[in-house]
Amino acid sequence: MRQSKEEAVKNGRKGGINSGKARREKADLKKAALTALVSPVKDKSGEEYTGIEIFIRGLIANLADFKGKNWGKAVDTVIKLTGADVSLEQIKKSKAELKLIQAKIKQLETGGANIDVEDLTALAKLLNIGIKNNDENTDNPVETVLEEA
Repeated sequence: MRQSKEEAVKNGRKGGINSGKARREKADLKKAALTALVSPVKDKSGEEYTGIEIFIRGLIANLADFKGKNWGKAVDTVIKLTGADVSLEQIKKSKAELKLIQAKIKQLETGGANIDVEDLTALAKLLNIGIKNNDENTDNPVETVLEEA
């Protein structure tokens, strides 16, 4: 059964209010976590550490105990923090995309001067860009890519 217009408006308002409340709670939690990471804390022996130092010590302790129940979580955390979960192909593609974008910006700023068309062609091939060429006699697919940008 469908909601009436009034019920939909009422429920939409409730959702919006709850969404705002959740966003504020998340922001407050983030502030608290950042404060905890940079605030100094003293241990039982009187040594002072920041939250980041404590986190790293705990992470290393879990990594050292490869039979422990938290070893896998610690490894996953290190992999995510270091970016090792991204494949080498994805990294190369991202770098190539960045170079192509920078070249497009340079081409727009300079009106096409100082652009190495061969490099752009190689980048376009690397990125597997589907080039729509209306003029079949055009030998340079990069010009088409740059014009579409």
